[in-house]
Amino acid sequence: MKVSFFKSYINFSGFSLDSELDYTLSLEQKLSKKYGKNILSVNNIASAFRLSLSAINTKRGDKMICAINAYPEIPQAIRSFDSEPIFSDIEDKTYNIDINSLQSTLAQCNGKKLKAVIVTHFAGNMVDIEPILEFAKEYKLTVIEDFCDVALDREISIKSDIAILSLNNRLDNRLKGAFIYFKDEKVFQRAKVLRENGIVFNNKNLPYIYDIVDIGYDYRIDDLNASLFLEKSYFTSNWAIELREAYNKLLQNTKNVTISKMDDLAIYYIIEISRNRDIFVKKLIDMGIEVRLFNIPLNFTTYYKSKYGFKVISFPKALGVYQKVIALPFNASMSKKDVEFVANSIKEVASSHIWVDFLREYFLILNGMITSLYF
Repeated sequence: MKVSFFKSYINFSGFSLDSELDYTLSLEQKLSKKYGKNILSVNNIASAFRLSLSAINTKRGDKMICAINAYPEIPQAIRSFDSEPIFSDIEDKTYNIDINSLQSTLAQCNGKKLKAVIVTHFAGNMVDIEPILEFAKEYKLTVIEDFCDVALDREISIKSDIAILSLNNRLDNRLKGAFIYFKDEKVFQRAKVLRENGIVFNNKNLPYIYDIVDIGYDYRIDDLNASLFLEKSYFTSNWAIELREAYNKLLQNTKNVTISKMDDLAIYYIIEISRNRDIFVKKLIDMGIEVRLFNIPLNFTTYYKSKYGFKVISFPKALGVYQKVIALPFNASMSKKDVEFVANSIKEVASSHIWVDFLREYFLILNGMITSLYF
């Protein structure tokens, strides 16, 4: 049996597009009813971050704070402006940015060229944004919230300057789309122009005459995806509670395994392995279970390690989390049989895993005793 980590199934028939209709505008109007005015849709999450940073006039040398386990599109967007990402450690329970680490990072930077702080609600685990808003006020920072792991059927309250949301799961390549909320009208209007390659049509008498007023890019969502998202929400969490409860019931009291305390509607199911995580995972893969490891600390990756001279121990909480966590298959396509298979496989591996660890520790102790006797 094989259980995939993520499955996406999209079925539509009798579908057609009318070139006379503005699907993008209709989609934005629909989203505005829930999230407020000043909504812009874009073709993907990476574009959303880059457009947002461009809209706040990000320049070379500007500094922006994000978590060390941020999704790659975040620091990559920052670096695309020749700006500098400044990384904070994470909480070891929620895997979100650590408030104390953020406060320490802000104090160390002392406000010099600090432009923004980007806050990710990892897996849909909601960050307490209020303390961050206070820090931002003190240091005059733009707050950008990454809601891309938060399903669209959830109720959220946007309190930041800019919020980025996904129209579909980050893992789903069959449909792509995202949208941005801007609190400031001027920033919104600038982003709107930048999304259209910096082109404006200001001459009402000669509507075919255009001007280029800024260096933009084509970030627009295509009509096909816009029309599909307009018709139906493909990023929901209504299945998550039942699936999470099933996992929790089956995995409770499993030795060597800790169930992470995630939001009930979080989009991932994460467990922590007390030791030798990679050996544990290899056995699960051999049994046909596809697992994932999300948000590898960026100081572990080649580019950021060499660029900033990071060490593995530079962010201790992120290191501790990295050594233990795995994400199990968790999606709307899973059956109870799938969940039972995954959970039973974990229990089987966990029992043998503990025995192997016991033997290893026993021989280490024995070796130490022999060494002390003879040397």
